[in-house]
Amino acid sequence: FDYPTPFTTIGRRTVSNVPAQALVMWSAGKEAATVVKNARDLGLEIPIYGSHGNARKEFAEGAGEAGNGVRFAAGKILVPETYGEGTEAYKVATDFITRFTEKTGSAPSTFAGHAYDALYLIVEAAKRVQGELTPAALRDEIEKTSGFVGIGGTFNMSPTDHNGLTKDDLTLYEVKDGAFTVVK
Repeated sequence: FDYPTPFTTIGRRTVSNVPAQALVMWSAGKEAATVVKNARDLGLEIPIYGSHGNARKEFAEGAGEAGNGVRFAAGKILVPETYGEGTEAYKVATDFITRFTEKTGSAPSTFAGHAYDALYLIVEAAKRVQGELTPAALRDEIEKTSGFVGIGGTFNMSPTDHNGLTKDDLTLYEVKDGAFTVVK
């Protein structure tokens, strides 16, 4: 749907016909903020869960008060203390956050962290390639990556795991007054 367009007609039909226990929205940013505001305007008071795409300031600010209580899982970069203060992961993340903020004037989103991790996973793997740097050689070295501490967590790649992270690298967040808080 076109994000500025309210989905109230569809929403009214859904709310009146389906006794939902929760709303799962797999959208992000302004579009997700519109969904949340429309849902609350319809009187929908059930829990709302979203994707890591909502780990952006534009979602929290755009949803306003309607965003309170929305939950989603994302990397720990939103609240760096969740890495564990004094850990290597905390140092990597806070260094990245500081440098990014100084350069751009705003804090990084989770997506900036994804880009950082992807770049450095490739750079580190390329350094390990013996001989000619071919796509296959680079892939093989990426798949051998173990213990790489990035913004998203500690990556342990393999030929069958190209994500390299586990559920322990994610945190459950809830929006409260335009900020991201950790759900305990």
